Amino acid sequence: MTTHTIQATKFDIVMEEIDTLVSNFQDSLSRITNTVCNVDTFQLGITYVVILRAGKISKTLSFNLNELTEENF
Repeated sequence: MTTHTIQATKFDIVMEEIDTLVSNFQDSLSRITNTVCNVDTFQLGITYVVILRAGKISKTLSFNLNELTEENF
């Protein structure tokens, strides 16, 4: 039996890091405002946009996916 290993791409790694960052930000906003923090995401071309809303506070984060997934040599 042959086992195939699927290696994560640079894009997969970047999206996982963004997810971790957003999750931490979401938890912090929930603690600060003592309300549930809602998260909306969408992609506009190469830009990945995250909107966090908790109580009267909202924060928009945007990530240029081309810059984040470039290989550094």
